Amino acid sequence: MDREQLWTLYQSNKDADVRDRLIESYLVLVKKVVGRMTLKLPPHWDHEDVISFGVIGLIEAVERFSPGRGVKFETFASIRIKGAI
Repeated sequence: MDREQLWTLYQSNKDADVRDRLIESYLVLVKKVVGRMTLKLPPHWDHEDVISFGVIGLIEAVERFSPGRGVKFETFASIRIKGAI
C-alpha cells in the first residue's frame, strides 16, 4: 500500500495500525531534519535523544495533518519535527 492509500485509510477511520505504518514510512524525514540541525544544536545533546524528540514531532504531525489544506506532509512534518526538537 502506498502513502496516498495509507493517508486515505487513516483519514477515514484513524486506525492506530495505519498511523504506525505512516510513521514508519516517514522516519527517514526525521533523520533528514536532524541531520540538517546537528550543527546548530548544543554539543552536549545526545544524538539518540534528538532523534527521539524528532519522532515525537513526527507522530504529532501524522495525527494532526489534514491533506485537504493543500500543504505537502513533508513540509508540515518538518516544521513539527523541528519544533519538537
